[in-house]
Amino acid sequence: MELQVANIINILGDTTIFIISQTKSNMPQNYKHQIRILSPQKEYIGIGVMSGSSLDGLDIAAVKFIMENHALSSFEIISSETFPYEEQWIARLEHLPHASALDFAKTHIQYGHYLGKKILKFCKQYAIKPDFVASHGHTIFHQPEKFLTFQIGCGQTICSYLRCPLVNDFRTKDVANGGQGAPLVPLVEKELFPQISIFINLGGFVNIAIHQSDNLIGYDITACNRVLNYYTWKFTKNPYDKNGNLASQGNIITDLLQYLQAIPYFSQKPPKSLGNEWLEAFIFPTLDEYALKYDYPSVLRTWCEHVALEISKALPQNVNETILITGGGAKNLFLMQCIQEKLSPNLSFMKINEQIIDFKESIIFAFLGLKTLLGIQHYSLNMVTGGKNTILGSIHLG
Repeated sequence: MELQVANIINILGDTTIFIISQTKSNMPQNYKHQIRILSPQKEYIGIGVMSGSSLDGLDIAAVKFIMENHALSSFEIISSETFPYEEQWIARLEHLPHASALDFAKTHIQYGHYLGKKILKFCKQYAIKPDFVASHGHTIFHQPEKFLTFQIGCGQTICSYLRCPLVNDFRTKDVANGGQGAPLVPLVEKELFPQISIFINLGGFVNIAIHQSDNLIGYDITACNRVLNYYTWKFTKNPYDKNGNLASQGNIITDLLQYLQAIPYFSQKPPKSLGNEWLEAFIFPTLDEYALKYDYPSVLRTWCEHVALEISKALPQNVNETILITGGGAKNLFLMQCIQEKLSPNLSFMKINEQIIDFKESIIFAFLGLKTLLGIQHYSLNMVTGGKNTILGSIHLG
């Protein structure tokens, strides 16, 4: 679907409104109406709820989507907030992969109540009456090679707090169809930001999307904040390394960097994706050893270098493009400096306001939920995840 930007209003200000002009040529062929839960209307107010693997909190954004001829015409972020996780929830989510079946089931339900209460609080606080809610949940298992992915947060439980439809469980169907189930953000970010062709998200994991003509490549590059936050917490008990100050004090550990660059995942061709299981198998045990042998700042410095190197390998060469970088890692000044140093001179970063940096994934999942409720199929799914083009998500009626 090709969309062209007509205007970007106040992208660096407090309010972000994107107005997008449509091209007439491709709307009918890319639109497929199957089962529609929401009735056709010009605008919808949706809430996107995202919990990333870095465990820094629950991101909630209310977004107004303006539609024209079944395509996005513009969107506006109405309100947004991050609810930091309490320590008990951080510990519970972090250890859940090793819990008993009973504890896992209890947490799935109780986390559903947690999400429902936070959404309700958000709606009351900002006087939002949403047409729908889309919740990503929190990923506990991601093993697509075993047809397994699981994001906790029971949909029926969340829905008990709502008076509108809820969409959740976005990844399971794609994995069942043989896809990676991730990343899903590349499926729609070009519709939201049509002037950009390269997207990088520095979240718990780094994922990239490269749009070239009719081709789309999207995959997980490596881990980012999941590693940086983990070792910052172990060393300082702070939730993250502000501005990368701690990493900047360390030295690159050459043999650790060589070990990381030689890990087989980095030579695999996409589609491919990562989960916490990969970190526990290949990353954390080795980094723990080096942290004892050297020091935590040097482990963080080496990881920043690794991330920057892998991003530079993933980027196309000899093209003049602007890159949209979002996610918590975009606020890590030292990490961004490492990445910038390895960029080709014809590549540059797009300057955007902090709201987009923080809440892009919440916005994306709200839009994914809207497309589900309108019965719009994803025609680029096979290019990104390797799965079958289909409609994603489970629908729960409020």
